[in-house]
Amino acid sequence: MLDQLRFKELAEKESSKKADEANRAKLKEKDAIEESQAKSQFLAMISHDMRQPLHLILTEVLPISTSNAGKLEALFLVAPNQKVRAN
Repeated sequence: MLDQLRFKELAEKESSKKADEANRAKLKEKDAIEESQAKSQFLAMISHDMRQPLHLILTEVLPISTSNAGKLEALFLVAPNQKVRAN
């Protein structure tokens, strides 16, 4: 009888440990998903904030140039910024 009670207690403890481990794994997964979403939102916001001034420069500088040579010169002034944005 004592062995059966001891076995039952051990089985309950083991079951409890497994349930705790499962809960911890679910919490870690949830945290990882939340962190990933936060990172994605941050990158999207930064990407947008970086593109916005470049778009303004491209739409303002290129039309100002009236000659083809002027447009080409303006493009060379703006093009290095695009390389920085790509990296």
